Amino acid sequence: MGNRLIVGITGGIAAYKTPNLIRLFVKAGWDVQALVTQEALHFVTKETLEVVSGNKVLQDLHENWEDAAHLANRTADALLIAPCTANTLSKCAEGRADNVVSATYLAYQGPVFIAPSMHSEMLHHPSTQRNIAQLKQDGVQIIEPGTGDLACGDTGEGRLPDEQNIVDELHKRFPKPLLGKRVLISAGGTRERIDLVRHIGNASTGALGHEIAAKALSLGATVTLVTASSLESAKGITRIQVESSSDMQAALTEHIEAHDSLIMAAAVSDFTIPFENRKIARDSELTLHLTPTPDILKTLALKKRAEQIFIGFCLTDENPVETGKAKLLAKKCDIMISNTSAAIGNTTRQFWIIKSDSYREFKNKTVPEMAKEILKQL
Repeated sequence: MGNRLIVGITGGIAAYKTPNLIRLFVKAGWDVQALVTQEALHFVTKETLEVVSGNKVLQDLHENWEDAAHLANRTADALLIAPCTANTLSKCAEGRADNVVSATYLAYQGPVFIAPSMHSEMLHHPSTQRNIAQLKQDGVQIIEPGTGDLACGDTGEGRLPDEQNIVDELHKRFPKPLLGKRVLISAGGTRERIDLVRHIGNASTGALGHEIAAKALSLGATVTLVTASSLESAKGITRIQVESSSDMQAALTEHIEAHDSLIMAAAVSDFTIPFENRKIARDSELTLHLTPTPDILKTLALKKRAEQIFIGFCLTDENPVETGKAKLLAKKCDIMISNTSAAIGNTTRQFWIIKSDSYREFKNKTVPEMAKEILKQL
């Protein structure tokens, strides 16, 4: 959940530190994908990297290039090469792509961070300095090496910085366009109780709302998540757990005033029923009397401030653009996200971002990609 980071690991002895580096990034809420050169595996194992990252490690340029290219072109928010040897510095600066790390560097269009690590004499050699200067000119952000004990027993400059320092440097330099913004997000499918053990609900998992919340947090926002889902939420998010539509309405009403924007990603029940404070016997003759629940978004919009941004969601299988436009106006939203029931349970989705004067269609987007596109609207 949250930002996705590619970590390219090359064949310096400092590669043995990368499991802890990845662990720290994961702890900070990043989804980490490791790429390794063949030389890196002299110092760290794929199995260890897969355990700490929770993702398959990509190693072979030919076998894994499709996955790496997908990361580079569509899902990754940043690329970090650490440790980066003099050899890899040269490849990146000259545009050579003979392994999965250097090829991914050339394919990637987002923020790139490189942490050089090598012996002092190699670091200060004119060719290495030229390569670093070229990479800086190309827009790469260099995390300067530290000074300390080196592999050969010498002491000097060229040491990979401490792992926490690298994490802190990335956080400090990574763009945070939502810094200072307060975002209120709803997630999950609400449940309406029938009796003490039964309920009616819907198929929503809350995955999109939780992904939006984690990514908003990583972009600098202060996030409050009102959720009916059992999914975990990223550390740093204020989480309010609810069950029913009335619970969700109460929580959102209480907190909306203190927030700059509302992203109504929850699948709120359209109907509720009278609650029986007992377990209804199975052989009872039972008729469920459904009554419509209040339209939470429309109700909240009645007190919407001019500067607040409201993003609503519309699930329909008939004329998604026209239906979305109608709901945009009816609920006084700034933006309406329209999608179809095909999105439920699928890892990729088709959806439309609809504004009063325009709309844009998106196809085959993953949940993280969809969350990123939605947050761009803020």
